[in-house]
Amino acid sequence: MKYLIAAASLFLSGLAFAAQGGRPDVYTTRFFYLKPEVTFEQAKQSLDSLNTVLSKLKGFEKRNVFFDKDQKVWIDQIKWKHADAAKSGDKTLTNDPAFTNLAKLSDPNRTTQYQAERVTEFDAPK
Repeated sequence: MKYLIAAASLFLSGLAFAAQGGRPDVYTTRFFYLKPEVTFEQAKQSLDSLNTVLSKLKGFEKRNVFFDKDQKVWIDQIKWKHADAAKSGDKTLTNDPAFTNLAKLSDPNRTTQYQAERVTEFDAPK
């Protein structure tokens, strides 16, 4: 079963690779649960401060930040051109003082991160 899952993963990665005409793009998605005393404005300002760093990183394509009011979670999604750019860029980003400041506002027991290759993209019909 383990080998079947690995083979399926390679197959899907290959499809994503072929669909992109090269390396598949990669998304880093973080879920930040901030400490209760952090205001919406403080959180947004802290998250936005990462844009300066991101804009200088090779392989960075775009970023979306979302806020779920019901669950009080910030969702930060960064699109990279490929896995190597994601790994390198993420390392640079997490070592930056702006990220360190954001980490101080976060609950470290609840903040999670995922990094995955895009397998499928679907746009609404026009």
